[in-house]
Amino acid sequence: MPMDNLVEQLGAKFKIEFAGRVAGMVANALLVVFLARELNPNGYGLLFLAISIFSVVQIFTRFGLAKSAGRFISEYKINKPDQIPFIIRRTFIYNIATIMLVATVFYFTHSQLSQILKEPGLEPLLRIGVLYIIFGSLTKFARIVYQGFDNIQISAKINALSRISQLALISILLSVGMGVNGALWGMVGGFIISSGLGLTHLFKRHYSGRKDKQVEIGLYQKIRRYSVPLAFTDLALKLDGQVDTILVGIFLNPIAVGYYSLSKQITEFVQMPASALGFSTAPSYSQQVNENNPRLAAQLFEESLFHTLLLYVPGAVGIVLTASPGIRYVFGTGYLGAVPLLQIFSVYTILLALTKLTDYPLDYLGRAKQRAVANGIASTSNIALNIVLIPMIGVTGAAISTVITHTFYVMFKLFLIKDELPVQFHTLLHDLTKVGAVSVGMGAIVWLLLPYVSGLITLSCIIVVGILSWGFLSLTTGAIDIRSISTVLRGS
Repeated sequence: MPMDNLVEQLGAKFKIEFAGRVAGMVANALLVVFLARELNPNGYGLLFLAISIFSVVQIFTRFGLAKSAGRFISEYKINKPDQIPFIIRRTFIYNIATIMLVATVFYFTHSQLSQILKEPGLEPLLRIGVLYIIFGSLTKFARIVYQGFDNIQISAKINALSRISQLALISILLSVGMGVNGALWGMVGGFIISSGLGLTHLFKRHYSGRKDKQVEIGLYQKIRRYSVPLAFTDLALKLDGQVDTILVGIFLNPIAVGYYSLSKQITEFVQMPASALGFSTAPSYSQQVNENNPRLAAQLFEESLFHTLLLYVPGAVGIVLTASPGIRYVFGTGYLGAVPLLQIFSVYTILLALTKLTDYPLDYLGRAKQRAVANGIASTSNIALNIVLIPMIGVTGAAISTVITHTFYVMFKLFLIKDELPVQFHTLLHDLTKVGAVSVGMGAIVWLLLPYVSGLITLSCIIVVGILSWGFLSLTTGAIDIRSISTVLRGS
């Protein structure tokens, strides 16, 4: 398949996933702003300390099963489609078993966990969290399995439905005075809606339960075996992404957790395009390699990597410059303690974007085991650094340790990509000078306009000017090719 045709097809998938994530991101951004303004920093920190705990626990409920199913669905859907119902049924049964086991254990130990963290206000949130864990895991199962079918449209709709319904429910519950508990109930309600509709659609469309076919010998063992490294990788990722928040809660207080969670959430918002790109293109890497087109897969990665850097390096510069007025005018002066954290995390936005770009391809290329080992080392190192730095320099120590360990992890994953595909990193060096020129030019324009910020409207105007200058500089330096954009936009 020619590169132009592949780009056009992936452009269509990316647009669908991107649109779904935009809807989810807008809803989530509105939700974060709403929660920050409705809850004080202490309540906000308490809520997201609980969610960090749930996110880690959920890894044990999923145990890499949905991703393993997605990988084998992607492999079997063309040559052995009769095996698809067996994959869906068995992985779902496995997943229900792990969910119920973990949820039961969590229910009977949540009080002790609250005592360990020395936060009595956590206990009612952890009780509600049992349902958060169950239905959040089921939503993820439906979404990842549809990724395996390369049905990005349905997967994106599940994600958008979850976020939008959560925003609606939380707004209602907070408006009637239910506070932090109401916010968590709203999140649970969104997961119930999205998991219910997503799983119903999945089983109606792809599970026939026919009796005239036999399951392939060893299929279930292959699914279980491949789920193990995926589970350890997911666990390491969550430890890397959530345990730092938990450690801030242990060593400091919920207010510090509020500052830390807010700054980290902002960085996670802006990585959405890279996440959409990695999610929507991942099955294509496996497909091109299986069709003996490794160079085409490598070209796809090279293009994705360059455009990710073109977007996120200038974006990081913009975050550093606008962090202080952004926090002040969007979330309120009570959250100004998050400004230095957000500026440190500007580097993390680039690293996280590269993580999203490389994670899915490596899973689909069969390199989950190596990624799991590297992720485990990075996560362990991050925890150790957090334990050292948080007591020494406070909450900024958590941000610094995250950036340091994630840098080495991303470098190793790029090495794995190079080992799997004939990627020509040296050809990107010239293009990186364009990224630098765009970043410096855009940053200079925004820096000159910052003294004129006096409120939310002027801040918004300066951000728009920054985006327009980024576009203009990208075009004039040749970093963005109009013809390539047209090819992607024509994808349908």
